[in-house]
Parts: sequence; C-alpha cells; structure tokens
Amino acid sequence: MAKNPKRRHFTIDGLPVIDARLPLEVHITGRDIKHAKRRSSDCCAAARALCRENPEIVEAHVYMTVTLLKKREHVERYTTPPALRLETMAHDRAGIFLPGDFTLGAPTGGRRLGHHAGGKKKTKTGNSTRKVHKVMGVRPMAPRGPGQTEFT
Repeated sequence: MAKNPKRRHFTIDGLPVIDARLPLEVHITGRDIKHAKRRSSDCCAAARALCRENPEIVEAHVYMTVTLLKKREHVERYTTPPALRLETMAHDRAGIFLPGDFTLGAPTGGRRLGHHAGGKKKTKTGNSTRKVHKVMGVRPMAPRGPGQTEFT
C-alpha cells in the first residue's frame, strides 16, 4: 500500500511524534503525588510516575486528552483515560490526587495522527451549534499541529 505523500508529519523539538501501538500501565504512588506540581503537564503526579517506572522515557507531558512521552528517538502519543483526566483536574484545582493504577490507551480510529474527519454535515435546518464548555483552573491543552515546541 502506497503512503500518502501529502500526509503531514508532526514533530516536537525536532523529534517525530508517533501513535502508541500498545496500552501502557502506570502506577501512581503517594510519593509521586507529594512531589507533584499543580497545573503542570510535565511535573504532575502521572508524569512523575511515568518517568519513574520507565527509564527509557526522558520526559512526560500529561494533558486532558493526550499524553506525550518523549523518548530518545521519538515522542510517543497515548490517549489519557477519563479516570486520570478527572484526577488531574482535581489536582490542578484543589491539590487532591488519589493514588492508583491507570492504563494509557493507544490511539485508535479517528484519534490517530493523520486521520481527518469529513466536512461538516448540514441538517435540514442548517448547522447546529453547541456551546463549548471551557474548564477553568487546569493545565493547558496539548500542542496541535506540526512543528510545535512543547518540551523544554
């Protein structure tokens, strides 16, 4: 099967971003929580636990929907599970995070890099619009688009 020559390749700090192929387990302990920083994608309890458990991970950034793991040759992209998302929101707002086990998922279907949804579909009465709810007091969103710098 031929590759699409127009497909965009995403990079962060010059390293290619690739989708994870298998899920990844992470165990967050009380020590990870104690040394975590609020509203920080790279110093939160989950990021600290990921770096502690996996020596090949140079840096980890945990966002609301995406988790990025920087390794020596590439950046691996996982989906953040809903339970971990809720814990990070609670920690960002109030400093409360409960220890536990979480499974970062491998992106599938429409969540994979390079997959684009079709155009907007109109209803008989026109486009329906839904008000977007912005969650305040939590970490910023993950970088979007090619060539964005996130790791420091």
